[in-house]
Amino acid sequence: MFGNMFVTPIVTQYLRANADTQVGCWFVDRVVNLVEEGLTVAIRIGELPDSSLQAVRVGEVRRIVCASPAYLKAHGTPHSDWQFRIGNAMRSISLRPRMRTTTNDAAQTAALSGFGVT
Repeated sequence: MFGNMFVTPIVTQYLRANADTQVGCWFVDRVVNLVEEGLTVAIRIGELPDSSLQAVRVGEVRRIVCASPAYLKAHGTPHSDWQFRIGNAMRSISLRPRMRTTTNDAAQTAALSGFGVT
């Protein structure tokens, strides 16, 4: 979702101005090994592991838990294994997912339809 919303417009604008340039855009919701995949530049959302690669922080992402009002009305407040920082304390909530997905847009679609929590 991030790539589609923010990267694609920048890349297409760049390509319009640079007709002899080619760009391959991979938008995946998983961590890839940049060296093994032969990538030159990447935008990674999440923690950066120690490596010999150079990284520049360009922003921050905060995580939130979402559920449709219909889901919460039917099932109440969920319980899960997710770790949440509340002030300086960590809180753990248990989780038994019935659906797992590799893309954020699929998780969002499921939650918006009232299926569950994402």
